[in-house]
Amino acid sequence: MKRWHGSRVQDGIINLLDKQQKQKSFKTDKFFRYKFLELQNRLSQELIQNKIVETDNPAALSELIAKGLRRLVKANEFEFKYFVAPIRNIVPQPNMYSLFMTQYVIEELPKDSSILDIYGTDDEIYRVVDKVISQTLERFEREEEEIIRQLGNQKNLTPGTRAYELALENMMRQRFGEPQKF
Repeated sequence: MKRWHGSRVQDGIINLLDKQQKQKSFKTDKFFRYKFLELQNRLSQELIQNKIVETDNPAALSELIAKGLRRLVKANEFEFKYFVAPIRNIVPQPNMYSLFMTQYVIEELPKDSSILDIYGTDDEIYRVVDKVISQTLERFEREEEEIIRQLGNQKNLTPGTRAYELALENMMRQRFGEPQKF
């Protein structure tokens, strides 16, 4: 009778899940570094245009959104889950980043003196925030895939090598501009 070594199997599964988590985190970090300013501007505009946020100082709203995005990027898993807990069931399968920024709009924006009022239900606020984040993420992923496809056509570059990574980074900078530092 063959004995399975459960701990080795479990260790393998845990290592695989950790690797997937790190890849997702790296990809998310890249998205926010390159699209930070676009997200900041579009979220501010959409919140004002959809009459979710009433403010007498749009520049202050933009800075508050930037602060929220930085907080999102820097949050560890516990902080993230704790912050979104009050609204985590707002929609069946939420975009976690949209959920975080929705909670930020609901909880943190009213504390600032430049924000006169927040209108709409939690669901309406989530829909506006999610629309901006989802559209921006889709465009970013399409453009990144196109860059990777272009690099794949270059015979002298092998994925995973340092030269490939440098070429990828250079093309990303050409397409998206300089990444933000947090």
